[in-house]
Amino acid sequence: MSKTVYAGVAQTENRTTCFGPVVPFAHHAPTRLKAGIQIADTYTMDCEAYEAAHEPNPDYVEHASIDMANGNADTVFGAIGFTLEDGGSRFPIEDVYQALLKRLNASRPLEGRMATISGGFDRISLIECALPAAAIRMRLEQIFHIAKEGQRRGATHIVVV
Repeated sequence: MSKTVYAGVAQTENRTTCFGPVVPFAHHAPTRLKAGIQIADTYTMDCEAYEAAHEPNPDYVEHASIDMANGNADTVFGAIGFTLEDGGSRFPIEDVYQALLKRLNASRPLEGRMATISGGFDRISLIECALPAAAIRMRLEQIFHIAKEGQRRGATHIVVV
């Protein structure tokens, strides 16, 4: 499973408040499916056919969002003092921005996560890959750019779903 991080703003529809992106989702990916190809068609494609089915997305906006594995997202947000909820989290963008500034400019080095293997059932093991400090820093920098771009576009929150 993975989590997507984006800059969002509260939107109320039918008395329900949700946090939509300030950059529409169609602008988040650097490539898009070519006309006439459905997502369901891609499930049976090999790698070469999958790549051939995509074209550059002219509407791509850099720093609109990033995707991370669940464990990586927990580790990265933990490095700046935030705890992620299972069903999704949202944090005031100014709080995230300030925490990122402090952490990225701190003299204390980041601590990476070691790989772990936990026993499963029926002789199946769960392996969680390591996350080096350099990778954590890279993700923090990406979130910093998302927060900066989001503030410029009027976002109020960093959303993790």
